[in-house]
Amino acid sequence: MKLVFVSPSYYPSVGGVEYVVKSVAERLARIDHEVIVIAGDARAENHREEEVNGVKVVRWPIWSPGQAYHFPRRRSELERFLRELTRGYDVVHVHSVHSVFSVYSLSVVGDGSARVVVTPHYHGGGHTALRRLLWSVWRRVVAKALSKADIVHAVSTREASLIAKHYPHVKGEIVVIPNGVGEDVYSYRWCGQNSDYMLYAEGAELDVLTNNNDWLTYVKALVLELHPNVYGLDGLKRITKSLWKAGFHVKIVRKDIDTRIALRRWIETISPSPIWLTLMLWKVIVSLMLKRYAISYCIAIKSKM
Repeated sequence: MKLVFVSPSYYPSVGGVEYVVKSVAERLARIDHEVIVIAGDARAENHREEEVNGVKVVRWPIWSPGQAYHFPRRRSELERFLRELTRGYDVVHVHSVHSVFSVYSLSVVGDGSARVVVTPHYHGGGHTALRRLLWSVWRRVVAKALSKADIVHAVSTREASLIAKHYPHVKGEIVVIPNGVGEDVYSYRWCGQNSDYMLYAEGAELDVLTNNNDWLTYVKALVLELHPNVYGLDGLKRITKSLWKAGFHVKIVRKDIDTRIALRRWIETISPSPIWLTLMLWKVIVSLMLKRYAISYCIAIKSKM
């Protein structure tokens, strides 16, 4: 099968969407499918091609203020490139309706002969006052683009309900398939306090931290990416309550803090050992509005074990 993935950006850029696209694309390439990823690159002046772990990657120049929006540059050239690239391909899989680059690409490839799958990674809107205002207009653009999808893939029933509510015309195309985990998860064994690995649960923190959470007894520290836009303020309160009951001190780091500064503060606070535990900390940034207070990091630390 011949497949094209469209992503706002791609490895080595960091993000949940980037990780999902890379994981799926590489697994398909390993079982002899022909896979191309076209992704935005804010550092590029011209589009360039390379191969990453058996996947052909086309990096297209974009303008991405604040690492957001992902406006495509050279749009007329991009349109011609996309039409030529996807000719003869079986499936085009577009990721993230929060990216202008992805939605613009969807509007182009949706007119071709390939089957179109869209994974919106939909949050329901923006996470700041400005972005919520922009979404009042952008939602109409997304609605028109989604009408070109053969399948709209949601990763949770909650996301599916949001999509159906805001875009009822594609309700019949929605399919729910949760994100999976890497195969190496089967090589790990829970050893309580002596476990030498770090748990990463993208978007599942409410369930993981509030249901059957006796395992928190063995945990020294947590770095959380919170999604109250998904589970609401009640869910956020449940998470906080569970952490306090488990003996954690919850610390909030403001949105406007530099990532490197936040990482250094985390290291200084808990003195992690071994040091590799810090390697996952670059994937913790999220912006949200909570009673006018912006949160990027929630760090929960136990003073004693």
